[in-house]
Amino acid sequence: MKAVVSAGDLAEALSVAALVMPSSTTLVAYTGVLFSVHADDAVLRLTASDGTTTLTAPITIDSADAADGSLLVVPGPLRSFLATLPANTQVSLTAAASCLAVEASDSPPYEFNALAATLPAGEGNVGAFTPIDFSWLPTVLAACASSASAPAGSAEAVVHVKSSPQGLLVSATDSVRVTRVVAAGVVWPYEIDAVISIKTLRLLRKLGVTAVGSHEVNRSLIFGFGDGGVCVTRTVDAPFPAVDVVLQTENAVAVTVDVTQMRTALARLKSVAAAKSGAGSVCPLVVDVSGSELCLSMNTVDVGAGSELVPVAGSVAPIRFGVNIEYLTDAFLAVSAAQAVFSWTSPSTPLRVDDAASGVHVVLMPVKL
Repeated sequence: MKAVVSAGDLAEALSVAALVMPSSTTLVAYTGVLFSVHADDAVLRLTASDGTTTLTAPITIDSADAADGSLLVVPGPLRSFLATLPANTQVSLTAAASCLAVEASDSPPYEFNALAATLPAGEGNVGAFTPIDFSWLPTVLAACASSASAPAGSAEAVVHVKSSPQGLLVSATDSVRVTRVVAAGVVWPYEIDAVISIKTLRLLRKLGVTAVGSHEVNRSLIFGFGDGGVCVTRTVDAPFPAVDVVLQTENAVAVTVDVTQMRTALARLKSVAAAKSGAGSVCPLVVDVSGSELCLSMNTVDVGAGSELVPVAGSVAPIRFGVNIEYLTDAFLAVSAAQAVFSWTSPSTPLRVDDAASGVHVVLMPVKL
């Protein structure tokens, strides 16, 4: 293997590959980056994997200075070396029997030991890519991360991604609440119905993915980023709870609430909430509805008490119900519009927070008072 690249291009590609490498692993192959050269297409490819997701970052090279081959190298020491060179320095890479020989004009020759391991092959020919608008990714991460949970047998919280006539539907649930983001107008190149980890979505955002592979390969999704970069990630082999019925049920009473006012009120009330306000909390936030106001109150034995009045548009019948303050806070943090619709039917049926503008819909169970 032989290739000549700039120090800056090589350092950038190594940084991309490092995004997927596990912080700790017992498999030697996952601690390295595979350098592979195909002189015919004049590309040096850097590939790394954590066993679930594989990233390949390409660098265009001069085929006249290239020779086919591959080598697996730990990236950290090489990145440290490259950091000492100007970005435009030309670096020659040559694979020896057990090392990567590196020569640069501003440095004496260096050798970096190769790993005696084999990185599992990717999916091979990934086929054509379809450009997709991924501007919905930040909204999904902001809305779904707090309510996503890990299925049995998995350590990663997940979301469900599904095609629909309305666009792409992304849902998350922890059995107490359900969050859905409708990415209106987003058309996947095929009918997608997959469970994906939140960790994968965060990686896709960092990569700035712009395209999707034209098909699903062996339960893996394929994404394109940058100038020819490829991300292949396996979907989670676990069923996702049936949440459509809950999300499609409309409540009998709905009011429009100023999101900033609600967030401020909830933030102040959290100062007197118990240290633990999870699903098993005995101190729920009390919501008293009267006319055109919501009276939110919190009274905990170990911290204190407080109440807030939040005006709403219109006038509704009086009702009192309880709700987990953390979950209601997450719901109003998930929406991005200036106003959201807060709705209910009874003190024992699900509550909803809806923001049609950003496509965010949250359903959460009340807490018994």
